[in-house]
Amino acid sequence: MQKQLAVPGPPPPPVFGAFGTKVQFYRDPLGRMLSLYRDYGTLVRPGGPGGMVFAFGPEHNQRLLSDTTLFYNPDLQRICPEGTSLHRLWTGLVNMNGDRHKQNRRRMMPAFQRKRVEGYQGLMHEVIERSTAHWKAGEVRDLSHEMMLLTLRVVTRALFGLDDFDEMDRVGGLLKQWLGLYASAPVHLFPRDVPLTPFRTLLRLSEQVEEVIRDIIARRRRLGPGQDVLSVLMSATDEEGGSLSEQELFGHIALLYVAGHETSANALTWTFFLLEQHPEVLANVVDELQSVLQGQLPTAESLPKLPLLDRVIKESLRLLPPTPFSSRRGMAPFELGGVEFPTGTEVRYSPFVTHRMPELYAQPNRFLPSRWETLEPQPYAYIPFAGGPRMCIGYSFAMQEIGLTLASLLPRFRFERVPGHRVDRKVLASFSPKHGLPMVLHAQDRAFRRTPLEGDVGELLDL
Repeated sequence: MQKQLAVPGPPPPPVFGAFGTKVQFYRDPLGRMLSLYRDYGTLVRPGGPGGMVFAFGPEHNQRLLSDTTLFYNPDLQRICPEGTSLHRLWTGLVNMNGDRHKQNRRRMMPAFQRKRVEGYQGLMHEVIERSTAHWKAGEVRDLSHEMMLLTLRVVTRALFGLDDFDEMDRVGGLLKQWLGLYASAPVHLFPRDVPLTPFRTLLRLSEQVEEVIRDIIARRRRLGPGQDVLSVLMSATDEEGGSLSEQELFGHIALLYVAGHETSANALTWTFFLLEQHPEVLANVVDELQSVLQGQLPTAESLPKLPLLDRVIKESLRLLPPTPFSSRRGMAPFELGGVEFPTGTEVRYSPFVTHRMPELYAQPNRFLPSRWETLEPQPYAYIPFAGGPRMCIGYSFAMQEIGLTLASLLPRFRFERVPGHRVDRKVLASFSPKHGLPMVLHAQDRAFRRTPLEGDVGELLDL
């Protein structure tokens, strides 16, 4: 075994030390991870001994994601003062580990079984149609904002059974604001309850979010069970007859709400962007949709009959994954890549970097849906929704939502990017376009063309 000092990596900045290393990462996480991989390989420790480790590639991914007794999700509550709303909001499945995670995931699975997910397609269609019915040819729409709004409404309907768009937007906007603030660099660089700080604002905002979610749960109890996820979770039991506690129910709902729209919205946004940048692929997708659907709404049953659309979604999730990195913490001494690490070491893995390894994906910076006609990635080489025992519980829900949305909108509209608008990258809770993605709407006239790209997202692509 090598000593932990053998892990390569750049030294910390001379003045700010470990704090400077964090700032370097948060300033541009994607660029930083790519440079670390390019300059130092698959196992890197920027800042020297004691700092966070970066591990890239399928072998490291498999080790970190499959051994759930050794590698835990980092404690999302570690900056959250006990007894606060912020602390209670992070008690859901994402923040659970070991036997407790297995037990709670088992109780939650009925809400995400295939038949139940397919049963959500009606509400998905309703939200898509109601959200886009007023769209008109010639107007400009920020697709980043529109997809966030659409997925917020879908998850609100699916989780709570609400159908009032005004309430959906109010609740969704509050949660989006809360998540964005929690994920911001200032909150994590200075997590202190001091007046006028972002962290103090986060604590107050968390109180509002907690009150809203508890009110919705109380309303569902008054109205009785429905077909929504909340109703399923309230009645969920496991083989031992155990059920979710009130606090577990609250934590799961809070995190499902937050996680249930952000990744889907950004996956949709980046897919629209990539298709606009690749007119030939877009033309073929529209051909497929028009041929198979014949003007009818897509269904869960019709999605498997759209193989090109499926390849486009897979390639978009490979090239611009909505969750480009995550972390695991060793709960005992462990070995990774031939190096020993002590208990408590945090390791950051990256779908974004893994998906760009040339030994795994030929021409990795190109958008090539055709690669999926023959490509069968090795285990843990393709992980847009993580993998193994901790794979995203809402994966099938998200894929259905993404597929139905694209299949509904692409035959109706041609989306053309506003010329001169910069497409820059932003990574907070997930990966999104920093300045939104304004598009001119056209009736689907098949006049497909690419708008020249400006912005640093171009550094990630070979167009």
